[in-house]
Amino acid sequence: MPHTSPPPSPNAAPHAPPPRGRASAQKQSLSLSLSLSLSLSLSLSLALGACEDPQRLSAPAGGEAGALGGALPPEGGAQGGALPTEGGAQGGAQGGAQGGGLPPAGGAQGGALPPEGGAPPPPPPTPPADCLTHEEFFEQQVWRPVLRPLCLDCHNPQGAAQGTEMVFFRDSIPDALAHNYETFAHIAEFDRAGTPLVLLKPTGQLSHGGGAVIEEGGAAHEALRAMVERARDPNPVVCQEESGEAPSVLRGVRLLDAQRTLRRAALSLAGRLPTADEEAAVAREGWGGLELALTQLLQSRSFEERLKEVWNDILLTDKYLGGTEAIDLLSPTHYPYARWFMGGAGVSAAATEADIWAATSFTNNSLAREPLEHIAFVVREGRPFTEVITADYIAMNPFTARLYGVTDLPWTDPLDPNERRAGRAPGASHAGILTSPMYLNRYPTTDTNRNRHRARIFFKQFLDVDVFKIAERPIDPTSTAHNPTMNDPQCSICHTVIDPVAGAFQHWDTAGSYALRDAWYGDMRAPGYGTELLPYEERANSLRWLARRVAQEPGFDRAITRQMYQAFVGSDLTSAPVDGEHLEERQAAFEEQQRWFNDVAAGFRANGHDLRWLLKAIARSPYFRAEGLEDPAAATPARLAQLAHLGLDAPLTPEQLHRKLYAATGVRWRPNATSPDSLLNPSEYRLLYGGIDSDDVVERIRTPNGIFANIQRRMANEVSCKVTAYDLTRPPAERFLFPRVEVGFVPEDANGFPIPQAQELIRDNLRHLAWRLWGERLEADSEELAQLYDVWYGAWRLGQAAVAEGRAAASLYWGCQGRWDPASGLELPAERRLSADPLFTVRAWEALVAYMLNDYAFLYE
Repeated sequence: MPHTSPPPSPNAAPHAPPPRGRASAQKQSLSLSLSLSLSLSLSLSLALGACEDPQRLSAPAGGEAGALGGALPPEGGAQGGALPTEGGAQGGAQGGAQGGGLPPAGGAQGGALPPEGGAPPPPPPTPPADCLTHEEFFEQQVWRPVLRPLCLDCHNPQGAAQGTEMVFFRDSIPDALAHNYETFAHIAEFDRAGTPLVLLKPTGQLSHGGGAVIEEGGAAHEALRAMVERARDPNPVVCQEESGEAPSVLRGVRLLDAQRTLRRAALSLAGRLPTADEEAAVAREGWGGLELALTQLLQSRSFEERLKEVWNDILLTDKYLGGTEAIDLLSPTHYPYARWFMGGAGVSAAATEADIWAATSFTNNSLAREPLEHIAFVVREGRPFTEVITADYIAMNPFTARLYGVTDLPWTDPLDPNERRAGRAPGASHAGILTSPMYLNRYPTTDTNRNRHRARIFFKQFLDVDVFKIAERPIDPTSTAHNPTMNDPQCSICHTVIDPVAGAFQHWDTAGSYALRDAWYGDMRAPGYGTELLPYEERANSLRWLARRVAQEPGFDRAITRQMYQAFVGSDLTSAPVDGEHLEERQAAFEEQQRWFNDVAAGFRANGHDLRWLLKAIARSPYFRAEGLEDPAAATPARLAQLAHLGLDAPLTPEQLHRKLYAATGVRWRPNATSPDSLLNPSEYRLLYGGIDSDDVVERIRTPNGIFANIQRRMANEVSCKVTAYDLTRPPAERFLFPRVEVGFVPEDANGFPIPQAQELIRDNLRHLAWRLWGERLEADSEELAQLYDVWYGAWRLGQAAVAEGRAAASLYWGCQGRWDPASGLELPAERRLSADPLFTVRAWEALVAYMLNDYAFLYE
């Protein structure tokens, strides 16, 4: 619904976005100030109080209901409990006292057999309210506060302790908690001199690679001791079962319907609004129509450009765009044809300086974007996404093919940089983007680093593992261990993980060139992955072996799913909470999201690593479709903390806002027709609005601030000035914003009497604007539409009075006139120009458009 709170002050950070559902409230004020000079400069300050009218979605159809379902019951919850003990009344009484009164074998339902005389026994004692089963005690008292923060970094399938019997799974792995409990219960059986090993090693009383990590007698030690006792107890604790199903964390969150999901998906995936045919298909077929529309979106060239933008945020290879930044990185020895355009084969003797410069630019930029183009090629061709790293080729165009000296690829147009084919460079070993010189240079190495930096990046990008978090603790600088990376536990904890993978990069030097090494360093762990060594026969193709091995891991599925989620939902997955306020609420949100995330990652693999399938699954999810709470009164601090991971306050990136502006209004925000776009120009607002340059600035800012607010206000004012009069000069059928009204449409006559037909058309155009700019369908009798009408009407009345009293000119400010085509900068024919505005209708619409462009619903979708 419309957000009628005032635009943020240009000198302050914008307020948090209001809940999408609104409780009815009166409009408080509307103030418009007009400052006049020889040319009118219209400045509007619209202050409207909160006006909320909750609108609830109907019950979700089909599979959508599953996304909103409650949490799954705990393992064994529905049918859990102790097995009946042998015997009769004695066993029943014992079971009642210890486990909640389950009947003994052969006994009556409800406990011990009734005594003679038929009187039933008293009911079994009720377990205390804080009763915890062994599994619950493990999760709450041992796993979360002790094992996860202190032990998991080493004791995981990729960690330094991966070869021991105590290997835990991270919370993101399906059924991780059950596996971890079983692992601990197994380890708890081992003693040394009557004391459990699991209590001796972490206190440093026995040799332990991680050293002493807990204090004997401390809270963590006591929790482990209590868990050992529970694990060794053959009688499990059975607590009173709660009736009903745990509610979904997302219950009460308002979700976009199919039409609005299509709109958001079209803008997010392809940077455009849905076509009329797509909207009609969804209106006719519902969610089935959305599926078809998404399929078409994901096959478009605009989606490919968006995909490359997303992956550049990850790979950062656009650092090398422009000039000869990419070509200069190549070794002339390994790439003798890198500067083919400077003369020799393939260059015409008649080539001009302009031809050579064009060939230079195409070659450099094609090489710079080689990893991104390879990713787009894999998706375009419908190949498994694993080929991004496993392919024994790289996607080439005619210019990179010449650079590599490849002459056997058949080109439709040998001068088209957009044509791509799978190619193999002579004398090279390919592993998709991993062996691209641009990828290897973007993540460089040195003779002392020995590819460890590359290995760390590889883990993060393709296994969803941050090796920096494996051992987040101080390092003792006084250690005298020889070769610390192998022998000092405080170093080897990480190097055990990354060094084998670093060894797989051994044949690619500091410049990213391939040269087969005779042997790897003897003072490092052997090349491989985890405990698996690189087979000798794969030595020359070590990176391809590594990629194929990793592509089999669930971590690859999670890594790609997570990165696509971040890109298209606009926020990261929530992390497992450790402490802080509302811990249980945040834990519930984490667990529910992880269940969904694991299901989608598994589906990604089951569907042949089809990235289009993955993106459609994300677009249909409640996380993509969430827009706020149905009931704003439910926005308690605990509830807001629980839903913080939905990322509803993340602004659009500068590229997304640029595309949305153009899609919605038909004009670009730039000083003139030949200027760079303001939101894409690093010299103007791209970096100030949170963008990156892939070089010095490599992380986007997604938290609103005062600079963002000022840029948003300026954008809204300048774009509304540029587009309003121009749009009104076009035929109604071609207009983006004003297809229902004309300049002469006023709501009242000269005597102040209403003109119903004009008022109806004005309201109809407001409904059109609400859908086009905000993506909201307003009913003709809705309060939100009435408020928008009041904004336009208030601006019109004040402005008309100012014109009548001579305080405002009857013509438009020069820069806001409809005299030029914004795309070409050429003047319009004289009969189409719009410069006069004696009725003040044009400026009233301009004020309204500025207000709507500066609204949360436009800026934060």
